[in-house]
Amino acid sequence: MGARGRRIATGLVAAAVIAPAIRGVDSYPLSTYPMYASARAGQATFATAVGLTDGRRRRLPIRVIADTDDPLIASSRVRAAIDRGVADQLCAEIAGRAPAGVETIEIVSETHDTVDLVADRPSLIAREVHATCPA
Repeated sequence: MGARGRRIATGLVAAAVIAPAIRGVDSYPLSTYPMYASARAGQATFATAVGLTDGRRRRLPIRVIADTDDPLIASSRVRAAIDRGVADQLCAEIAGRAPAGVETIEIVSETHDTVDLVADRPSLIAREVHATCPA
């Protein structure tokens, strides 16, 4: 391939990369991932499950919460159980997978200040317990 061919190939690749932005389409090969590109709210509410040991809350691994390694799937399963009114059932399932030492499981919605959460500072604003069961 000569110099002219390389220039043509480079131009085609550049056009393919730029085309979605010009067309206003979020697709291959250029994706702006708009779900991550916009400003976040100052607060975020998460549906999750926590364990209690000697009255102290302990974060449970995602695998324990929803038998998955995907945090979005775990959160959606907890949120769906809360929304459907079956948080007690989910609580019992999680209790069956609870690690040693966990005495109680809580299904909760927690609202956090997003800046403090990311900065690893105390961030909890509100907490609602939807179900509690023994582990």
